[in-house]
Amino acid sequence: MILSVTGYFNTGASAVVCYIKEFDKVKYINSEIHLLMNNSGLDELNYKMKRGNMILSGIAISKFLKLAKILSKDGIYGKPFDSPEMWNGYFFKRTCEFIDKISNGYIDNFIEFNKIEYNEQFEKVDIKLLINLKRFFYKYILRKKKSKKEFIFEKTKMYFRKDYKTYLIEQKRYLSDLVKYFDDNNTEILMFTHLLPVN
Repeated sequence: MILSVTGYFNTGASAVVCYIKEFDKVKYINSEIHLLMNNSGLDELNYKMKRGNMILSGIAISKFLKLAKILSKDGIYGKPFDSPEMWNGYFFKRTCEFIDKISNGYIDNFIEFNKIEYNEQFEKVDIKLLINLKRFFYKYILRKKKSKKEFIFEKTKMYFRKDYKTYLIEQKRYLSDLVKYFDDNNTEILMFTHLLPVN
């Protein structure tokens, strides 16, 4: 059995965790798992894969991969996901496999207005407020001094999604594999904190 204890700030979720983990055959993963509910997490990725267009879903994939890198190395409100106490290197490897399964590859490109700016079409947009500040920002901050065509913002991987049905299948496999990593024969209840959103 998999149990996720989730709460808002100062609502007593930690007290529930402390109570349940005293029972026999309960294995507690002692770190908050903000993989679904965090900004750029699986919840957002699922929404964009289902309802977003090709560009928005591609950006969501890139954001999820970036979040996974942060979680694997640093963690959020807990241990790094690829630390020996957690997935021990398995998390980010499995995440990259998941990305490969839900996308048809990628190209290196500028995302959103970076691409528009690069094509010198941004000046056509009529911005009446703060026009001088905008010109200063794009002229002196985004562009490098060496060339007007070069920007501080590097090209980004632009992913191309597969269909939503494929995504759901691979998402289930991905989450199942991550959970199974902690399971053993003596575990009747595998308890996580903040694995699932409150809603």
